[in-house]
Amino acid sequence: MKILFIPSAGVLPVNVLDNATQERLQAGLILWQSGNFDIVLVTGGICQPLREQTISLASLMRDWLLAHGIPSQRVLMETNSRDTFENIKFSLEVLHAFTTEPLEITVVSHWQHCQRFKHTFQFVHGIQVQLHPLPYLRETQFQRMKRFTLELCFLLVHVLDPSGNGKIARYNRRKRTFPRLS
Repeated sequence: MKILFIPSAGVLPVNVLDNATQERLQAGLILWQSGNFDIVLVTGGICQPLREQTISLASLMRDWLLAHGIPSQRVLMETNSRDTFENIKFSLEVLHAFTTEPLEITVVSHWQHCQRFKHTFQFVHGIQVQLHPLPYLRETQFQRMKRFTLELCFLLVHVLDPSGNGKIARYNRRKRTFPRLS
C-alpha cells in the first residue's frame, strides 16, 4: 500500500494552519493527483495552548485535503502526536490497524524535517521511506538561518536518541502537552 505521509508543522491562533503546513499539504495534493498513492496520512495533535489550538493539527489538515478534492475514505489521521517521534510511532499504529499490506511510505515535509523522519523510520522501526523534501519558501533569511540551526539541533537529538525516550524529547513533549476540550 502506497502511503503519502504528511506531518504537520504548526498552527496559528486559533486553529489556523501555518504556512509550512500548508506548503506540505499543497505538495502532497500535487503528489496525490499523480495517482500513485492509495492513502494520505496526516499527523499532528494538539501541541499549543488552548488559546491557540483546540483542534488537532491532523483534523485541520484533513479538512484542508477534503476541501481540495481528496475523498474522505482516502485520508487517515493520527491526532495525538506532539513531536516527530510520536508522529511516526502513532502513525504506524494507525496504519497497522488499517491494513496488513506492506507499506511504501513517502514523507512530504521540509527538507531538514525529512532527515529526522528518514533516520527515525530506519533506525527505530526498520522501515525505508521515500522523501519528498520541500524548501522553506515564505521565510526571511534570518528565519531560514534560525530554522536551519534548530533543525540541525533536532537532527542531532534524533541521532543521539533515536527512540525519543531521552531527557530532551521527554521535556519537549511535556512542554507541548495541553488538556483537551471535552
